[in-house]
Amino acid sequence: MNGKRAGLYLRVSTKGNGQDVDNQRLALAAACEARGWHITGEFVDDGISGAKGRDKRPEFDRLLKAATNRKIDVVAAWSVDRLGRSLQDLVAFRWPPDRLAALRAFRPSPGNARVNALLMTNAHFCNHLVSNIGNGVD
Repeated sequence: MNGKRAGLYLRVSTKGNGQDVDNQRLALAAACEARGWHITGEFVDDGISGAKGRDKRPEFDRLLKAATNRKIDVVAAWSVDRLGRSLQDLVAFRWPPDRLAALRAFRPSPGNARVNALLMTNAHFCNHLVSNIGNGVD
């Protein structure tokens, strides 16, 4: 075992889309086990939109504090957009790409750091589109 301490961030904002925090937990636990990481914390914002800031997502705030205080070595999430849908919040996250493991781009590498940056940008863009469609703007 390489001794990495993983913090799982689990978030689903809407129910009934075939995704829930239990599915995320199972998949992430298996991925962590396969890598020899031990899970030292779970941070669950169930039913909270990723478009909300850190101040409206208590477990995301707790995750950032745990990361800052070095209580975890790796943040594991189902995908980067689980961490948030606001590019501003994701950029403020400032977590080194080699310490962020999104299950859909799980191997930390320079290439996946670029993929994660693109996923963050895409999450922000999709949130912007949804907001504008709701306001009747194209």
